Amino acid sequence: MISEIKYRDQFQACRQSLSNFTSALDQYYRCSEEKLKLIFDQLLVSVPAKYNCYEEFFKESKEGDPSNACPPIDVPRYMGSIEASGLEYDLGVPRCIRKTGHDNFTPKKYNELWICRSQVEAFTGKGSRSFLGASSAQGQYDTFIKNLRRALDEKAEEVIRKFNCRAEGNDYCF
Repeated sequence: MISEIKYRDQFQACRQSLSNFTSALDQYYRCSEEKLKLIFDQLLVSVPAKYNCYEEFFKESKEGDPSNACPPIDVPRYMGSIEASGLEYDLGVPRCIRKTGHDNFTPKKYNELWICRSQVEAFTGKGSRSFLGASSAQGQYDTFIKNLRRALDEKAEEVIRKFNCRAEGNDYCF
C-alpha cells in the first residue's frame, strides 16, 4: 500500500485496487463454495451407491471381498483455504467406501456391513454423528463455508481499515 496518499489520483488508484481485492475475495469464495458443493453432491450419490453394491454382493455370498464387484471410490481432492477449517480427512468419506493406499477396509463378511452402514449414514446425515466423531457431508460443507466467509471478511476488513488509516493521513497503520 502507498505509504502516504498525496494526490487525488493516488487515492483513486488505491481505492480501485482495494475494490479489486475485495471483489477477488468474493469471487474466490463463490468458486470455493460451488466447487465444494459439486464435490459433496457427487459423493452423496456415490457413497450410498457403493454401500448398496456391498449389500447386493453379500446377498449372494455371506463373505468375500467385494472390491472387484464394488470398486472403491477415489475421493476428489479439494484444496480449500488453509485459513478455514471444517473439512475432515478425505472429506469424511467412510474408510470402508473410499480408496485408501494399501489398506483395505472393505467389509469381508455380511455381519461387518453394519459398521460401514453406520459410517455411511453419518456421512449422509441420516445417522448419528457420534460414530467415530464423523461429521456429515452437509455439516462439513456448512462449517467450512461459514469459516471461509469469516476468514475472507476479516482479510477484507483489515485491508479496508489500513486504507482508511492511510487516507486519513496517519503515519502508523497496523
